[in-house]
Amino acid sequence: MDSLIADLRYAARRLIQRPAFAFIALLTMALGIGANSAIFSIVNAVLLRPLPVASPDQLVEIYSQEEDDSEPVTQAYPDYLDITEREDLFTGVIAYTADFLSLSQDGRSEMLLGEAVSGNYFDVLGIPAARGRTFIPAEDEQPGAPPVAMISHGLWHRRFAADPNIIGEVLVLRGRQFEVIGVAPEEFTGLYVGISSELWVLLDAERYLRPGEDYLDDRDSRWLMVKGRLRDGIEFQQAQAGLDVLARQLAEAYPESNEGRRYPILRTSDVRIHPMVDRAITPVAVMLMVVVGLVLLIACTNLANLLLARALARRKEVAIRLALGSGRGRLIRQLLTESLLLSLSGGALGLLIAYWTSAFLVKLQPPGLFTVQLDLSLDNRVLAFTLLVSVATGLLFGLAPALQATRPQVVPALKNETAVLGGAGRKLGLRNSLVVLQVAVSLVLLIGAGLFVRSLKNAADIDPGFERDRAAILTLFVDLNNDYDEVQGEAFLDQLMQRIQSRPEVEAVALASRMPLGAAIHTNEAFPEGVELADDEGLDTDVATVSTGYFEAMNVPLLHGRDFGEEDHADAEAVVIISQAAAQRFWPGESAVGKRLRLGDAEDTPYMVIGVARDTKVRTLGEAPRPYVYRAFSQDYEPWISMVVRSSGAAEALLPMMRSEVQALDASMPIVELKTMNEHLKLMLFLPKMGGILLAVFGALAMLLATTGLYGVIAYSASQRTREVGIRVALGASSSDVVMMVVRQGIALAAVGAVIGVVISFAATRPLGSLLYGVGSWDPLTFVGITALLVAVALLASLVPALRAARVDPMVALRYE
Repeated sequence: MDSLIADLRYAARRLIQRPAFAFIALLTMALGIGANSAIFSIVNAVLLRPLPVASPDQLVEIYSQEEDDSEPVTQAYPDYLDITEREDLFTGVIAYTADFLSLSQDGRSEMLLGEAVSGNYFDVLGIPAARGRTFIPAEDEQPGAPPVAMISHGLWHRRFAADPNIIGEVLVLRGRQFEVIGVAPEEFTGLYVGISSELWVLLDAERYLRPGEDYLDDRDSRWLMVKGRLRDGIEFQQAQAGLDVLARQLAEAYPESNEGRRYPILRTSDVRIHPMVDRAITPVAVMLMVVVGLVLLIACTNLANLLLARALARRKEVAIRLALGSGRGRLIRQLLTESLLLSLSGGALGLLIAYWTSAFLVKLQPPGLFTVQLDLSLDNRVLAFTLLVSVATGLLFGLAPALQATRPQVVPALKNETAVLGGAGRKLGLRNSLVVLQVAVSLVLLIGAGLFVRSLKNAADIDPGFERDRAAILTLFVDLNNDYDEVQGEAFLDQLMQRIQSRPEVEAVALASRMPLGAAIHTNEAFPEGVELADDEGLDTDVATVSTGYFEAMNVPLLHGRDFGEEDHADAEAVVIISQAAAQRFWPGESAVGKRLRLGDAEDTPYMVIGVARDTKVRTLGEAPRPYVYRAFSQDYEPWISMVVRSSGAAEALLPMMRSEVQALDASMPIVELKTMNEHLKLMLFLPKMGGILLAVFGALAMLLATTGLYGVIAYSASQRTREVGIRVALGASSSDVVMMVVRQGIALAAVGAVIGVVISFAATRPLGSLLYGVGSWDPLTFVGITALLVAVALLASLVPALRAARVDPMVALRYE
């Protein structure tokens, strides 16, 4: 230990004596480690951080799954109640689901994300109330009991100014009164990762909030997430075996809904959102970690080059210590201590950079209803990761310079000659190799960024097939206000449309259950009349419900047939309008108007096709024409509805007017979203945009580090060839000859790195194809342009030391050394 402390003191003194070297090395490592820690802190928050509940390792996820289905799904409420009876396996089983609730208070109404939960929810999770109390277990099993609610710490502060008398206050949720019984602790925001729940109501309150709906009693309605806490002594396999027995019993008792159904369980620590969602997120997380890992690799090669240069500067000191009998192992340990001190100090500074960077990245929110909120605090995982990376980089990239520095030719080194780190033919071999690696990795990142930038430019020019510049969207959830039944909801929407339509700046207005290129996807199996289908399976088709005038408001022409009209009322024959792609897929070469198709089931009521509309983009901007079926809103009422309004001028000017018209009709009606169509389309561009931003930032950082490394190698090489330059000039070489001699070395290194980088990029960019618009993953313009840019930067980095070498006085050079 005394020896280690002595090494640390000596290393610190040496670094203090060379502040410029220490600063550059420290900053290089801080940037590389900071980028890695920043991305890891986000990955940790999304995929690794345990839930803020008591003993999360005892919790398991309990799913429902049919024997012929590979994916688990959520539970039905009656099945959940049966699972709770297995008290031999679990100390408690909870059920919960996300729920949209409108909060009306003090003349203001807003939509909140809440959770409907079982009465034992907080008890099983081990979450105490910060104020008041939590739900009482079985409180949701007392019919007729007054409905109660808990609110989040954030909502308590934001909406109620942290009122100390909040307990006992009455909230109006979806037009119904609830009594506040407690405030959740600040650190608990629900069980949905990245999204904060703002209040909790009991599952039984769903009967109160949605009278007439019976999905609490329906075994075919699977809508609940379920967690269980294992009893002490019960192993994971025992719990699964017990639920397998229960599944067989329920299959015998309820064959229509439960035959062939089982209840697979997964450890909560292994699931963050849902197994299917986790599988989609994990590759993205891996890709991000690879990208920042490449940046760290470049930073580390820079550190290795700096340490090599430092070793050359200390060659006489090392030779003297070797001549005096110091062991090579002792010297290697001393040099590794210095590199470790640098990397650990860089890691400490990198934590600050990581905190700022991750906070900035989280602010780049995807367009949508709710803000993604992640806990980016520096927990033990982030600290351990940063420490591990710091130690590993310090050891791995400090070892090669330490080995080379401790085997000089002692006599030439004592005479202060330059050929001291191996033979003259390979004295710069390692440094050159590191520069080649830096250039190659930088090129990979820059090509990826270039592809995303070109993709974004192309996406902006893609015609989505509908009005994007003069349209605005108002989304309402009429059902959130329980004063409205279906008849009243239709009347409200009709009045709102008439008021907006009467405005002089409005050209058209209509309703749609789903906007194209949005987050929601709604499909049905279509069974076209007269078409034979394999295995009697329908054609998977995108479906939306729209009102009369939708195609005019969206500026989508009808190619054949007619629009929905007053004659298409609820008691009339069911009708649909289909897209060109649907007509060609269902009845190729025939007129679709007058044909019939069924949606959902081959035995369902048929719809008559009354029109064919031009194709639009449906899910992504880069997709081929997709079959689309439009149902009539007058025949298929939807409470969650979007109103699209087309203006004669700028769409932005419509937004205040639309808000005021809603409030004039009903001030308690919460507005879900209010945005222009161009703002709506930003959702499709979010992932490519984020990819471009991240790769551009990390690519620019990588290029800066690689350029610095190249400059350092060429500058050092030129300084070592000072005598050679003097001889050449004395023998008649011109300044341009000297410049070309030095620049040639830099260009050669950059060219080798570029060739390797291009080869790697061909393989690395292939998975990006699905995220790009109008540009291939092997786009030649991007590859050639980025490669030329990097070579040009390398040329500039080589030119500075080349010009300095060309100005050397031959007489001074000949006396060098």
